[in-house]
Amino acid sequence: MSSLLHPFRVTETPHREPLLYVSSTVDGHILCVGQDGLVSIWSANLKLKKTSLILDENENKLQNRRLKWVSDSILMAHYNKLIIGTCNREIRLYELSNLEPYCQIVALETMPLCLDYSVRGEGECVISYGDEQGCVNILLISSVAETLRNWTKYPPVEEIPTISANAIYEQENITFIRWKVHNDWVTKIKYIPSMESIISSSNDDCTALVIGYVSRTKNVKHRLKTLMGSSTVSHNKFALPATASPARRFQCDESVFKVHKGVKSFDFCRESNILVTGGLDRNIRLWNPYVPGWPIAILRGHTSPIGFLCIAHDSTKIFSVSLDSTIKVWDIEDHSCLLTVMPKASQIRGEMETCYFSPDLRALYVAAETFGLLQFQYKENQNQDSGTSHNKPIFCCQYNKQLQHVISCSEDSVIKVWDLKTGQLIVKVCEAHGGAAVTCMALDAIGKRYSNI
Repeated sequence: MSSLLHPFRVTETPHREPLLYVSSTVDGHILCVGQDGLVSIWSANLKLKKTSLILDENENKLQNRRLKWVSDSILMAHYNKLIIGTCNREIRLYELSNLEPYCQIVALETMPLCLDYSVRGEGECVISYGDEQGCVNILLISSVAETLRNWTKYPPVEEIPTISANAIYEQENITFIRWKVHNDWVTKIKYIPSMESIISSSNDDCTALVIGYVSRTKNVKHRLKTLMGSSTVSHNKFALPATASPARRFQCDESVFKVHKGVKSFDFCRESNILVTGGLDRNIRLWNPYVPGWPIAILRGHTSPIGFLCIAHDSTKIFSVSLDSTIKVWDIEDHSCLLTVMPKASQIRGEMETCYFSPDLRALYVAAETFGLLQFQYKENQNQDSGTSHNKPIFCCQYNKQLQHVISCSEDSVIKVWDLKTGQLIVKVCEAHGGAAVTCMALDAIGKRYSNI
């Protein structure tokens, strides 16, 4: 069972534009990135520590130039970097320690609407982004530390080392892959190392959520047919030139989940093999990731589109937040709603912009007009252990009517004497090591002996 620690912590924020990203840093602080490039750093209990504008105001005042906005952001925690995407088709890296610009990649083919970063192996990582054309763009980077250092050696533009996208694609340590996946803008993207796949979503019904392999097909017949039967196949190390029309994966390389009105948010849990989705139709769906035809269950209760979903680290609960800032906690096993927190109760004002769930703190951070912290505690069933007398199946038991004692023996020959009135353990008689060798007669003798204690 879940409950809230009171009181709720809600505070005003220095951000005047919507927050796009909230996450915790390695030193336990909370980092927020706004659409205008304002970064704020908070303590875990929502005390503002620092603010910094990472997009220079002078850039937006240059003549004949559009205003520059942040489209999304992601932490590259292993290398102490903050990655942002901009509406000017750029990806920028900043030093997380001082929020100074590190380098930037410019002249991308499309705008990086949503970003993801993941470690792939030792010294390897994946930076992926979805765009307005419904494409999934993937950068597979090896020797990451060396590659990042090399990027800083390129000539500066606006005092930031700048490398063009075409130059990125030609580097030996980088493989660029681009797939046409959705029929609408990509709303979220996530790399799953255990599946070697990318999960991406959109608001399109027919391509609401797609799980697809990162690179080439795993089907041998399709691979041979492609290599032998097509003279137009690129032999470069990236699947497709940046300027070419993006290709679609083979059907055998992806699973397509159709959802009414599409998917705005999703989460995947490897341990329980559960995929959850939510979107404009206000319903949460639970899926087996290998069975896209129909959901395992549909959870109903939100009255506004769902903007955030998270499976808790213990894989038993789902946290969901709708755009009207209503928060719900669901049980994965019985598909019931354990807790509902209305905006008036949490004192969170305005429409939800972004959220972050911290498994370490068991806390949900909700960014709207105000910035709120809701910390959860789980009430364990206190009678759970009292109803379990042994770790192994019970072999036999006897009852002493005079003293109202119960003597029980488990399959591993652990004998215990219990007070039936209080349900308390009086004494653990013995623990044999020869298996379940205690007979009912012996147990009865033991019971008479210890009932006289």
